[in-house]
Amino acid sequence: MITDIYYFYKRGDSVKKCTVKLVWDDGIWYTKSDEELGIVLESGSFDALVERVRIAVPEMLELNCGYTGEILLSFEIERADNLKLRVVTA
Repeated sequence: MITDIYYFYKRGDSVKKCTVKLVWDDGIWYTKSDEELGIVLESGSFDALVERVRIAVPEMLELNCGYTGEILLSFEIERADNLKLRVVTA
């Protein structure tokens, strides 16, 4: 499932496109991102993780790259659940 959530952070004239993958695994949400962004966060709640990413991305781009322009932030969501199935025959 892919969902785009757009976050505009207006501080300049250009637009930086960033995609952060939010992954559900073993009861925890965590982030995966490209090397340029390099964001690593985790949370027990999807909404809390999205909010943490929305705060962290502009700060990280400014500190690591000196970027202070507009940001178009997209989230890609991945969730996999392990199920134990039992086959019952009649």
